[in-house]
Amino acid sequence: MKKYYFIILTFLCFGATQVSGQLKQFDLKSYKQPELNRLQLDFRLSQNSNATVPADDSYGERDGIKRKSSFNFNGEGGFSWYRNSAKHQGLTRTSMYYNPQSETVKFEEDDWDDTKLKKRNLGISVNSENYFYDANNWFISPNLDFDYSKNKTDGEDYNSGNGRINYDNTKHSNTHLKASIMAGKGRIERVEDARQVLYILDALDKEGRLTRIPSDEEILQIARRISELKNERFFDSRHKRMNEIREMDALLKEMDLIKEEDALYYTNLYDMWQHGANEQRLSGTRFSAGLSPLLNQNKYESDDFEYKQKVSGILGVVRFDYENPFHLKWQSSLFSELSYGTAQGEKEDTNYGMTYSENYNYNNYYNSYATIDKNEMEYDHINATFGYTMGFYPNTRTSAKAEARLTHQSYKGSLEEENVSTDFDYNDFQGQLALSLNYYISPQVRLNCRTGIVYSDIESDRLRYWNLNQLYTSNKWFNYFEVNLQFSIF
Repeated sequence: MKKYYFIILTFLCFGATQVSGQLKQFDLKSYKQPELNRLQLDFRLSQNSNATVPADDSYGERDGIKRKSSFNFNGEGGFSWYRNSAKHQGLTRTSMYYNPQSETVKFEEDDWDDTKLKKRNLGISVNSENYFYDANNWFISPNLDFDYSKNKTDGEDYNSGNGRINYDNTKHSNTHLKASIMAGKGRIERVEDARQVLYILDALDKEGRLTRIPSDEEILQIARRISELKNERFFDSRHKRMNEIREMDALLKEMDLIKEEDALYYTNLYDMWQHGANEQRLSGTRFSAGLSPLLNQNKYESDDFEYKQKVSGILGVVRFDYENPFHLKWQSSLFSELSYGTAQGEKEDTNYGMTYSENYNYNNYYNSYATIDKNEMEYDHINATFGYTMGFYPNTRTSAKAEARLTHQSYKGSLEEENVSTDFDYNDFQGQLALSLNYYISPQVRLNCRTGIVYSDIESDRLRYWNLNQLYTSNKWFNYFEVNLQFSIF
């Protein structure tokens, strides 16, 4: 443990930078974002294909392969909507992807089968979180979390005498849907733009480029302008960055804050614009309670096997969030959630096969058959989570976080299999302490490390595997330590 203490002590002694006295008194909690409304639509397309003729091996042979060819296309699209006003905070993200692939192998011999494999992958995702406020900070919060993916594989065997025969055909789809309607009071604001203003002003003041230290109201005015600039849309990101620097320069001059315009002024302004808001800072308190129905469905099909699983239910949720940037360099975050609900699940496995028989004329034939296994489950679910994080951000290059988390999950219900009902009880408790450090020692030396200790206590009837034949218990401690040191000689 001594090496951990040494790292922390070194960080505390040398990681911090001093902020000008007047700037240090600014309260980040006083900042409120202006009204913002940003719509963003993005597309990305890519395609690659190749054809190869295998080289001869050491024996002068190619394993009969004449040519291999493949095709791969990937299309992705995304839409996001960010909204911030006195009456509405909201963020909606939607994405979709389509990825068809194919691979063909041709052989030297005409009577050998050529093989062709096709794959098609499709995915859709929608995530929406919204808070609609009244004048007293009471809110209604409708939320949606939806994911759907589908993968299909077709393998084909080409034969000149028999035509085309499908020998491999699989389909897999997964659906996750969780909607919630919450109500509560409180609001959490993003305040990293105000912190960025202080970084800019402090850098310029240290270089002697400020005529004076602006007032708190002027700092808030600059922060609001930064938030507006970041939410403006440009097709070309380079033009966007040039416009941001130009607008910030004009605002600082308009407020009569700049003493001297030179390379030192512009490079400091650009550097702090680029890196002054790397860490998200939040402020506020929010309490909410509500209901959350959910649905999970998983399907798999192949030539000889079929699998279906479905779980649906409803949860009652109580949640509390607390964010406190109590110092320019320190952030305190607390999160707790308690949920209770009931759910029903069913699972069905089907195996397909063929049996060989002879009739009275001694002619051979096959009979197809299917064996089906069904399970049904009902259970109550309790989940309790508590987490606390202390963040330290002494400058734009250095940060550290200490985290503590406690989680308890409990499932209690019954599983019915072949008309036999069995009760089960599953309990999972986990506690974790973690420390992460990103330390900029110098331009040549950087240190990243993460360490933690975890306690896990599980007692289960193998609920996760729909199998109650074996009792599973686990009680253990484990720890981890990761270090990454980057050193540049030149």
